[in-house]
Amino acid sequence: MMWFLLFFNGVLGFVLGAILGDFLPQTSIFNDSTYAYWFFALFIAIAFGVARFMVSKGGEWLLRLIAPARKMSQREKEKVKHALHLVQEKAKEKFNFEINDLHLFTIDSPLINAFAMSRNILAVTRGALDTLDTEDLAGLIAHEHGHFYYKDSEKLAINLGLLVMAEGLLYVNAILMLLKSKLSQIHGLVAMVMLIPFVLALMFKYVGSIGIWVYNITYPMLSRKQEYRADMFACELGFGKGMLTVLETIQGYEYKENNFSSKVTQTHPDTALRIDEIDKYLAAA
Repeated sequence: MMWFLLFFNGVLGFVLGAILGDFLPQTSIFNDSTYAYWFFALFIAIAFGVARFMVSKGGEWLLRLIAPARKMSQREKEKVKHALHLVQEKAKEKFNFEINDLHLFTIDSPLINAFAMSRNILAVTRGALDTLDTEDLAGLIAHEHGHFYYKDSEKLAINLGLLVMAEGLLYVNAILMLLKSKLSQIHGLVAMVMLIPFVLALMFKYVGSIGIWVYNITYPMLSRKQEYRADMFACELGFGKGMLTVLETIQGYEYKENNFSSKVTQTHPDTALRIDEIDKYLAAA
């Protein structure tokens, strides 16, 4: 999906070039019609730069800064230390996979959950730390290591950066369309007439957002496959029973609206179906 966002940012750059074409200096190389194409190429290049940045040291620092979590306290690190060590040892033994300089965060939520982002950011909810024993916590952490192993967490970071860029370009283009309409007016117009370019700018903002709507509908389908794969990674490391207990606990309190919108946009498969897949794996093992 990041390829879609790269292209979408290029399209928004194309629109920006078309809007600014009248105001930028004309040369033998640039004219009104070619600015849009140059801007398309420029913003594709910028999007690639954003993608690279999001998985660099700078991008990881930014993600740690904006993550909806806080640094894990020493007492919380002690709770997670043994489970984390078990998972790291198994991952290295079975897949020759290890994470250098893992940054641990806590999400202040009573629910049981965790998330992996970029290459070395792992956050665990306070609910998981307070209620899960070592085996179950290892199952949850092993699942997140699956996201690290398959680079799902890096893709998530890249998509976040490209989405922010796209949202910013949508607003900039909408504002510039409005300003261009105002500047092109020779005579003053009454408020009713000036409402027209304003409405057109808003239409561009929301019609342009179709690209992001497409992303928001199609990305969850990919994400649900990633969740199944991370569950199987935990099973292959030997923490399937712990992950199964975690899912059974979550199923005991979770509530999902089974309407069309929630089914299309939910990023995780139904918990009962995930439990079925782990049951099958454990039965065959």
